[in-house]
Amino acid sequence: MKTKITLHRGDLTKVAFDAIVNAANTSLLGGGGVDGAIHRAGGPRILEECRKIGHCKTGQAVITTGGNLPARYVIHTVGPVWNGGTKKEAELLADCYANALTLAVEKGLKTIAFPNISTGIYGFPKREASKIALRTVRDFLEYVPELEEVQFVCFDEENYALYETALFPAKEAARLIRQIEATFANVPFPRETWAQADLRDDYIDHGPRWEAAYANAWKGHWKDLPESELHPASALSFLKPDGMRYYFPACMCYCLRHFQDNDGSNLYDGTFFASEKRARFEDFFEEKFSLFEEEERSAVGRFLEFFELAFDHPTARAALRGYWNAWLK
Repeated sequence: MKTKITLHRGDLTKVAFDAIVNAANTSLLGGGGVDGAIHRAGGPRILEECRKIGHCKTGQAVITTGGNLPARYVIHTVGPVWNGGTKKEAELLADCYANALTLAVEKGLKTIAFPNISTGIYGFPKREASKIALRTVRDFLEYVPELEEVQFVCFDEENYALYETALFPAKEAARLIRQIEATFANVPFPRETWAQADLRDDYIDHGPRWEAAYANAWKGHWKDLPESELHPASALSFLKPDGMRYYFPACMCYCLRHFQDNDGSNLYDGTFFASEKRARFEDFFEEKFSLFEEEERSAVGRFLEFFELAFDHPTARAALRGYWNAWLK
């Protein structure tokens, strides 16, 4: 059985699942946000059981009745307060999701709904929190498939958009293609072509083959570039800065168009490899992207974030951490 991961925008207290998850505080006595809403809607029986339990540590989870809620149970977990990322906040947030899921399975439950833990008054950055939530849930379900459905319930538009990107990527891919085409709309044709970069890979940078490679190259707008012009992928590493600015948006759009058909092209790997800033190659990396304007760098960041959110792509994640996160808006 494959567990469904679903998305809903609305009121968590109205979700009729086996369990909903409460973003509680350590006292378990109720508070603001979703915690207060659950206690108000669920009635005094939830608070009575919370008082008997007495306490819950950050990252841990406990379970009580659902009281007057349509959900049978409430799993209370305590998310971390954001302190700049230096106090194991990411690890503790992942523990919240994993421990809540574990409790649900131990209780024999089949459906569970989560809020966006720690992203309210606790201040955890929503982008990072969504990535941790999705990665933790997916990793858990890979090895523990007993649950039928895990739902993320978002109250605000920003959180909903982040989860929508990850869970329904086709819509976001089409939007990103439009953004990339608009952002790189005025990029001129480079002095050297992809085919010439491939020749440089073979230590050829002059002569008849070099001249023919330029003469025979497609010279229209990059968005109309035939996909055949983007091979072999290894040539991407040998492009000059103006060539990178012309061809890289075409590579990004290629990856976005083909993420569903898994055509086996190594252009995927080449595109992500080129975007990652590696130790001992910092100067080379900076030179490659030196002509990219601020909005163009932001578009690259969005492209990488899409593949991290939707597919947990390790190189996209490393590229974001190493350089591109700073350009996200």
